[in-house]
Amino acid sequence: MTTYPDWVAGDAITAALLNGGQAHMIVKAANQDVTDSTTFVDDTELVVPLEANASYHLIWCLAIGAVDNGGGSEPHINTEYTWPDGATGFKFAQGPAYPGTATSDRENTTMVSAVHNPGTDRRYGTISLTSAAAVIEHHHITTSSTAGDATLRFALGNNPAGAGDTCRILAGSFVVWNRTA
Repeated sequence: MTTYPDWVAGDAITAALLNGGQAHMIVKAANQDVTDSTTFVDDTELVVPLEANASYHLIWCLAIGAVDNGGGSEPHINTEYTWPDGATGFKFAQGPAYPGTATSDRENTTMVSAVHNPGTDRRYGTISLTSAAAVIEHHHITTSSTAGDATLRFALGNNPAGAGDTCRILAGSFVVWNRTA
């Protein structure tokens, strides 16, 4: 079992050490859309600062939506993450499968459950822009000697028809993380 910080007798109690062992959370305040583009964009709110030479557990709980206005495919969204250079780990992904039944009933849909390298993108199906589907992605990440941010990125998964095809990360989506070593 790993703990962070790893206290030993005689350690001075500091705010930094006490705060370092706490869970942290960011909640998305506003919807963010990508329209008619398969180019990944950074989420403007769900950005996590990571220290160098450290390990983290991150849980991304995303309310996703999308609409297809003529592209001929089910609504969908692709997610990926950026990490500090040299970071390693795994992504455990669960959400509505694409293609699947997500477009007909978000309460009764085919789900994907997969493990990926942290930089691998993942496509999910959705039902609409406003009837959110749930995606939960757990990451266990170890950084190298480079600090930096973990940033959610998202885009449409197929070539859009130019008819206003849109994917969305909805307000209320959040990330919780803690340092584990």
